[in-house]
Amino acid sequence: MCNMIRSGELMKYALAIADKLLRVYGPAVRIKLGYNIGWVISCIVPAFHGHSHNRVCQLDWHPMYSEGCGKEDFEGCERFFSASNNLASGTRLSTAFHCHQAIEGHVGFWADRKHIKSGKFIYNNYRQALEIISQGTRALDVYAQDLQTTAADYESYLFEYIEALQALGQEGIRDRAACEQYKKLDYLIIAKGIKGQEITAIKREYLASHRRVQDAEQHVQQLEEELDLDERWLLGSSQYQKMASELHIRKYRRALDNLERSLSSDYLS
Repeated sequence: MCNMIRSGELMKYALAIADKLLRVYGPAVRIKLGYNIGWVISCIVPAFHGHSHNRVCQLDWHPMYSEGCGKEDFEGCERFFSASNNLASGTRLSTAFHCHQAIEGHVGFWADRKHIKSGKFIYNNYRQALEIISQGTRALDVYAQDLQTTAADYESYLFEYIEALQALGQEGIRDRAACEQYKKLDYLIIAKGIKGQEITAIKREYLASHRRVQDAEQHVQQLEEELDLDERWLLGSSQYQKMASELHIRKYRRALDNLERSLSSDYLS
């Protein structure tokens, strides 16, 4: 440990860590090194910090997209730093010696506790990873056999179906509004004095809204046949609510991706 009073998180610390790991484990061992500004060299940016980096950096160095990282988020040091905040209240007015003494005691206790728990931690993570792989593989195999699809199709079909249902609902709302406006056409002509282009626009929207509803209905029916759905997912059904929630999250992530991509373009330019 060292106290970076003036330098901040410079690359020399990451290089020193990499040098130590190579000397301990040897150059033949493949090691993933997480460092907050690791995008400067070939290593992994910790998961939490990665989301503050630009999109290009994330695609290259975020652990989510790096093969071999598994469930590791590379934020172990951050958890230690968070726990060490408890030292502040007891050492703020102490001498330098007693401050260092408290820090050393805290670090020693942390190291011993982590060493004791490390075996169980690795074992539980390994079991959890195997369970995720096993359950996911069985579910995908069943879907592939029943639907004659590949893994890439599953979520895209369901999201497309929900989007189609929502589009059908929106077109239905627009169609009802157009019908109401068309029913009031005589009143609008006599009482409001509309003419020409305004009358034509109301008639055009009345006819066009019917066609859009028919097209949306046909799209939904086509998807229901492809997904082999016996009944349509109604607005209040559990399936609809679950997938609508997933779709909302998906749209949020897409918006976040677009924002990060835009920031990346500005960064690269």
